[in-house]
Amino acid sequence: MSTPATGTGPTVGGGTDYQKHLSGGNTDIVSNPVDCRNADISSSHSATLKFAKLTCTENIVVNVDHSATLVIDELTCESATFNVSYASTLHIGELKCRGTVNIHDSYSSTVLIDRGNMDKADGLIEFSSYGACFAKINRDDVRVETASTWRT
Repeated sequence: MSTPATGTGPTVGGGTDYQKHLSGGNTDIVSNPVDCRNADISSSHSATLKFAKLTCTENIVVNVDHSATLVIDELTCESATFNVSYASTLHIGELKCRGTVNIHDSYSSTVLIDRGNMDKADGLIEFSSYGACFAKINRDDVRVETASTWRT
């Protein structure tokens, strides 16, 4: 059973976009698979958001900030942007990305990617943050600054 994409409605080419935003210390678990064209998801201000399976035929933008947590057990996409900041955590169990994954990890935050594959990783890990990616990366252009770590 798949969760139909909701949010912004039909897009060019007949796909549907998906949006999910959670904040204020709330917790939400999306246990049904989500299939969409593009996704915009966020968890902020001590919220916890978890997805079992998220499949985007094009792009996904993930924002996690202010002591929040976002977990995606399985993510498939064409390209991705991950913005994680202010003591927050993004944990992806398996990532399958045919294009570029752009990572911005800052201010004592953590990005963890357990397995999978991606064509290119780029971005910046900074200000006492930690990133670890155990997926296969064809080209790794992630930069590290200011007492931070990027482990592959």
